[in-house]
Amino acid sequence: ALDALSLLEAMPSVRSAKSSIEKAHRVVFDQLLSADLRLRNLSTSVETLSWTKDVVSLKLSARCEELETALGLERAANEHLRMQLREREESMTLLRFQIDDLRAQRDAMSNELGLVRGERDHRHASRESPAGGQTTL
Repeated sequence: ALDALSLLEAMPSVRSAKSSIEKAHRVVFDQLLSADLRLRNLSTSVETLSWTKDVVSLKLSARCEELETALGLERAANEHLRMQLREREESMTLLRFQIDDLRAQRDAMSNELGLVRGERDHRHASRESPAGGQTTL
């Protein structure tokens, strides 16, 4: 049986066919190895991307927390400033009322002073005036 096989392999067409089959087998094997290598590279790339995504996600979450905290602090500071502004506006309104009251008091005192001066001047003029009713200054 081995001799018949050796005889068949000795024939040029069988040798050529066997060589073609071996070449095709090497090509397919090389393609399988190349595909396996590409698949491993893709798998590594997917793992790297997944890890990178997780790291970026964690960093973004931490940054969002920082920003939310900063925003909360900013809102609290703004509310505090609004309260201070309201207090100052109320103080300004109170000061305006006090200024108006002081002006009214000043005007009243000025009017009263004018009346007192007028009366004094009138009395003074009455004392100095001769019987004829003329005043001399």
